[in-house]
Amino acid sequence: MFQDGRPLTEVAIELDIETPTVICYYDDYLKLVNMARLVVIYNDVKDDILLFLRLYGRIKKEKLSKPQIVGLLKMPNRLLDLGKKVDLYNNHIWSLHEQKLKLEKEIGILSDVLR
Repeated sequence: MFQDGRPLTEVAIELDIETPTVICYYDDYLKLVNMARLVVIYNDVKDDILLFLRLYGRIKKEKLSKPQIVGLLKMPNRLLDLGKKVDLYNNHIWSLHEQKLKLEKEIGILSDVLR
């Protein structure tokens, strides 16, 4: 009945049981459904289960929230973007430095001519 998405009130009436009992059964049902999801996840990561458990443990230890986890997962992309910006700025700085050296050389030549 729960699997069919029927309301808890309907389940209670049809089975003629008390509300707390229906809620308890529903809680058990949800646990079973989540266990099925856990089995699917395990089958996906079974070769890396130790890494998965270590990651889970670290998340719990650091008390990370879901938004914090999402932010951390996005961070490598941000770091790559920042790395590209640093390279771009370094290239620009180097180009300006080369221009400065050329202009200093020209100033030196013009100073010699004017003397």
